[in-house]
Amino acid sequence: MMGDAAMPARTTTGEGDRGRGPMMPARIAAVESDRERGARGRLAEVVSTRSRGKRGKLRGAGVAVLLVCAAGCSQTHREQQAAFAASDRGEYVDRAIARAESAPPAAEGTAQKGWEATAADLHARAEAWKARDAADEVYAGFRALESEEAHRRRAELAAEEAQQAALGEQFALPDLWAIAALRNPAIRAAHDRWRAGLEQYEQAGFLENLALQYRAFTKTLDTGIGMELQKGEVQEVFPFPATVTLKGEIVDRDAAMAWQEWRQAIREVLVAVGEVHHELEYLDKALAVTRENRDLLARMEQVARTRYEAGASAQVDVLRIQSELSRSDYDLSVFEQERSTARARLNALLSRGADAPLGAVLPFEPADAKPEFELMRKTGLECRQEVAIQRLKIEQAELTVRLAETVVLPRASQGASLAQTGMGLEAGPDRSEEVFPRQPEAEPRFSFGTDEGYLRQIRREVEAERAELLSLEDHVRFEAKDLHFALDVARKQVALFEGSLLPQAEQALGATRSGYETGKLGFLDFIEAQRSYLDARLGLERSRRDLKKAINRLLQVLGCNAAG
Repeated sequence: MMGDAAMPARTTTGEGDRGRGPMMPARIAAVESDRERGARGRLAEVVSTRSRGKRGKLRGAGVAVLLVCAAGCSQTHREQQAAFAASDRGEYVDRAIARAESAPPAAEGTAQKGWEATAADLHARAEAWKARDAADEVYAGFRALESEEAHRRRAELAAEEAQQAALGEQFALPDLWAIAALRNPAIRAAHDRWRAGLEQYEQAGFLENLALQYRAFTKTLDTGIGMELQKGEVQEVFPFPATVTLKGEIVDRDAAMAWQEWRQAIREVLVAVGEVHHELEYLDKALAVTRENRDLLARMEQVARTRYEAGASAQVDVLRIQSELSRSDYDLSVFEQERSTARARLNALLSRGADAPLGAVLPFEPADAKPEFELMRKTGLECRQEVAIQRLKIEQAELTVRLAETVVLPRASQGASLAQTGMGLEAGPDRSEEVFPRQPEAEPRFSFGTDEGYLRQIRREVEAERAELLSLEDHVRFEAKDLHFALDVARKQVALFEGSLLPQAEQALGATRSGYETGKLGFLDFIEAQRSYLDARLGLERSRRDLKKAINRLLQVLGCNAAG
């Protein structure tokens, strides 16, 4: 019974507990929440205390590590410098270091100021060339065009009407030179090519200038969120002055070569005009000599007819002299045709129609130049335009090598130019304030092999240009020697014809003519004497022409009119 009574009691109790259920869990939860808050507070205090201790220890350790690293980096830097100085750095590195050591300290300024100074220098170079053009310096060394008289005459012949008047009734060689300098298409084309080349000065820094302007907007990568995580390196932002300067020097060589090509065109036209003038002068004299000879033959034909009618000579004498007359007519027609061709060539050099009217040719007697061979050789090597152009090609090729080395080869640098504010920490509030976060390193360049092959190629081309210069100098020496011999031969031929051949032929013709008219000599004797006299007169004119042409060729072989 007691057990039975107890059981209900426990059951009742249990039912009572279940009846009080809504109140007990809330109290228990409140107690547990207070306990948790207390524990968390105590834990937070402990953590805070330990964190402050660790932070202080970390700061101290960081300072110690920084001092150790700085000392180690300094020692490593000195060791690397010593190893670098003792190593075989190569020609390019030595040259780069020498240029850097000899260069004046850079002035403070921005990349834009540096570009403006470089652009101003390029513009000044172009203007200097234009000033030389305005001063007619291109005619320097050309005696036919550089004198004050030649300048004045070109100014007088600038108008078309003045040119046509000068070529009308008669013309002189100095006028032909002046008109050719103004009108010849080859000279104008060479001048235009030179002026076009000057535009390269403005183009030399176009790419760098465009990139510099573009960098003003894209210097850093702006993600739109927070600070920039990526910045360009100093050597990427400011690489152009060296390359643009080298490009400017290359353009200088281009302009100088175009200038020499312009002078070469002037030289060739002056020589060609002089040659045509001397040929026309010879043809006019040859025509005059041949006409005089024909008149002599015509008079002798009358003598032969008279003697034949009188029975003093045979009919064959009349036929022979008529044959000589036909030969003279043929010679006259050939000389006329050659004269017409020479006039057409002269008109072409003056940029006129082939059949444009030309007056009579006035004789021109150049100074009898007797230069020594050594002077000719020296002048040719100094003044010849082809030699100057070849030397400029070598200089340009060497500059091309320097430019390629600057772009292709790794720069002689300790790496400081690779550092940039903001290239440090990638996270945290100080990520844009670190300057030397790590050892600066350049990215590997996998195209180095092919680029080095290109450098070897252009270096070989420089050697080829040097060999070409040696060959050209040898050719100039040969031409100088050949022309020196031609001048000597032409001068001796003129002296031979003037001193002995022509006077003797003239005396023989007079004697045989009198002997034939009196019947003492036969007709064959007269014909032989007449041919010898004609050949002597024509030979003298040819020798004078050849001497003038040889003197005229001095300008072509030497490149300028040398003193003496």
